[in-house]
Amino acid sequence: MKLLIVSQYFWPEEFRINDLAIDLVKRGHEIVVFTYYKNETLDPDLLREGVRLVCLDKAGKWETVSFLYRLIWNLRKENLDILYSFSISANVVGRI
Repeated sequence: MKLLIVSQYFWPEEFRINDLAIDLVKRGHEIVVFTYYKNETLDPDLLREGVRLVCLDKAGKWETVSFLYRLIWNLRKENLDILYSFSISANVVGRI
């Protein structure tokens, strides 16, 4: 099953979502993570386990139109079974 996790923050932030992504990959699922903000590093464990990270490069709090365009464009590229949004703003984005 292909799952998308939408999270405003991901690695290196310490959230349970990081562990959830790794555990789901170990159970045979394909995991893609959309994050809002660019992060130069990704946990080596996540890469080794096969979690794919897509950064939506949100420039700031008020950048909405181009951010939503990038989100929709990236969503259309993926053939998803489940979308899981993590955090309040990610839940709003998940409704789109």
